[in-house]
Amino acid sequence: MNQEKPTIIEEVTEVETVTEAQDVTEIEDIQTFKEMSPMRLILRRFFRSKLSLVGLVMIIGLFLFAFLG
Repeated sequence: MNQEKPTIIEEVTEVETVTEAQDVTEIEDIQTFKEMSPMRLILRRFFRSKLSLVGLVMIIGLFLFAFLG
C-alpha cells in the first residue's frame, strides 16, 4: 500500500504540469492579438466604413480641383 500512494501523487503532478503548460500557450496566443497600436485600430475602423472612404475620396478630389484651378 505504501508504494501505491507515491505513484498516485506523481500522476497528479504530471497532470497539473500539462494543464499549466496549456494555460501558458493560451496566454501567449491571447497576447499576440493585443499588440495592435491605437492608431492602427483607428485606421482599420476608418477604412472598413464605406461612407468614410467616400468622404475621403471627395476631400482628395476637392483638393485636386483646387490645386489645378
